[in-house]
Amino acid sequence: MVRGREICTQRSWLHRQRGPHQPADHHCLALQGGLGMSEAFDNKRIAELLGKVNDSRPDVGGNRRTKRRRASDMTPKKTWWAWQNYVPMGALTIIAGTAGVGKSTILTRMAADWSKGVMAGDLAGKPVNVLMAAGEDDFERQVVPRLTAAGADLTRIEDFVVEMDTTTVKGVETMFRLGDDLDSLRADIEDSGARIIILDPIISFMDGSPDRPKEVRMALDPVAKLAQELNVAIIAVMHWRKGHGSIAEKLSGAHAWRDICRSYIAVAREPGTNRTIAQQDKNNYGPDGDCWAYELTQAPVEVESGEWDEKGEPITETQLFGVAVYLGPSSTSVDDLLAQDKRTKDGRSAGDQIKDDILSFIMLAQEPVTPAQILEHMNNIDGEGVGYGMKQPALVSRLKRMVANHEIAQPTYGHYGRVVDPFAMPFESVQPAVNQPPSPSFDRDDWD
Repeated sequence: MVRGREICTQRSWLHRQRGPHQPADHHCLALQGGLGMSEAFDNKRIAELLGKVNDSRPDVGGNRRTKRRRASDMTPKKTWWAWQNYVPMGALTIIAGTAGVGKSTILTRMAADWSKGVMAGDLAGKPVNVLMAAGEDDFERQVVPRLTAAGADLTRIEDFVVEMDTTTVKGVETMFRLGDDLDSLRADIEDSGARIIILDPIISFMDGSPDRPKEVRMALDPVAKLAQELNVAIIAVMHWRKGHGSIAEKLSGAHAWRDICRSYIAVAREPGTNRTIAQQDKNNYGPDGDCWAYELTQAPVEVESGEWDEKGEPITETQLFGVAVYLGPSSTSVDDLLAQDKRTKDGRSAGDQIKDDILSFIMLAQEPVTPAQILEHMNNIDGEGVGYGMKQPALVSRLKRMVANHEIAQPTYGHYGRVVDPFAMPFESVQPAVNQPPSPSFDRDDWD
């Protein structure tokens, strides 16, 4: 046994050096349990020994049990929309994009519209309270002026933070954390009657790595459950990760982000303009693929300077703050902008090359083509497996926009072709006869 303890001490040191996944502990326990050296590497004997060792651990299994519910005992429930077809209630919505594209400005626009009851959906005509947690922006210096610029009813919008007592001071403000303060958030929602909760950005309020699915789920599953139980819309703002990729791939290193949310809206700035494009990449409760645009402009807001005049009154001045103006549906998608950015960085044309390539393929086709045929062409346009990396839903959405703009036609369901001029002569009639001699050629001298 002395020898066993000596070996155990050495292997424990190796275990600490190599990491928690090395099997050293199992062999140490086997040796301490009286097994011989040959038996110490017998997995079955080790498992039996580990079972004995673990007998002393508290049994927590009794606190967890499965529960069955008959579907016939359940009542179908309506899906409520905070914003019709885009932001469902009772669920988590993610809005994501690169830094500086106006995500927070767009969100303050939405919050302002909800506070006035002018957002299309089930809350239209019903001004509601909004809770906002700002992890990066100063609420008084940035968020309130933006809300003011957007015309919000400020009496219906509240910032929420966490207070804690220390050994010397009471009521110290600290950062809200999902893992510790979700019960307090529930109480605030119920007390305020808020229907919209905004976490901007959600990374500021969670523990763990955003790139590890298990840790993301541990943070977000309770949030999604809270939204479902209280039938509120919880909107989380995220920054895209750097590098190329599709909208789904740029959301984060962990696919759990996109899996847990019920609606995912991607936003990107249109180069050379003051427009930001939004595209719904995922929607479990309604149609996806829609695109719309905002114009990012500025509006003057009167703010306090922090100084006082001779009468003790605060001195105010006017500053400009960002405000988003909703422009309606957009023929350009975020997929288009990402593809243009990739092709620009690859040294190719920065124009709307996607549309040009789609039109070229359709125009050269002898008959209407399907989205699957177009997708295969687009994703292999620069060689086998080298192309745009488009997904079929995004392509179909673009084809529908091109049909609406009369750039292509949809003669039958699921088929796309050239726009036919009803006054043009039949295609066959303008073709040269098989035996028709070629037209004579002329030299410049023939015109003298």
